[in-house]
Amino acid sequence: MVSLTIDDQTVTAYTALQELRFLYDAYRASSRAHVMVLQRIESGLGDRRMTGEERNRTRLELIRHASLASETDAVFAIRAEQVRRRLLELRDLPVPP
Repeated sequence: MVSLTIDDQTVTAYTALQELRFLYDAYRASSRAHVMVLQRIESGLGDRRMTGEERNRTRLELIRHASLASETDAVFAIRAEQVRRRLLELRDLPVPP
């Protein structure tokens, strides 16, 4: 049987990590929502008041922003996984490879 040592520092670290994980999940949700909004805007670029060049320039800018938001989502997914693994370690549970 493994002896699990629980002290104030472990409890404080665990609580802080849980809150950090919630924050990372919120950042991810925000990034995904941002991508959806940008895609919706891009789908409405058929406005006849814009020239083809303006439309293409705007489309490229929207794609750049959507790519950045997708990258942000991926980065926070990695960080959330790191926090999840650390939470398992603090609970003295096995951490999958």
